[in-house]
Amino acid sequence: MTKEIHILSLGAGVQSSVLFLQSIRGELPDGIKFDWAIFADTGDEPVAVMDHLNWLKKQGGPPLLIRS
Repeated sequence: MTKEIHILSLGAGVQSSVLFLQSIRGELPDGIKFDWAIFADTGDEPVAVMDHLNWLKKQGGPPLLIRS
């Protein structure tokens, strides 16, 4: 049997940040928890966005991959 892998495309906006946090708290339907979160860094992100991503990393959620 293959294990389902759940990946969140994290844009660091309201919606994806809430999904990230809900996953940590077990608040998603069917108890889904993300195995990974991926953020695509354009290299032009404001400091506030990068600060927010660093804060999310500290919340104990899934590994957060930041790729440019």
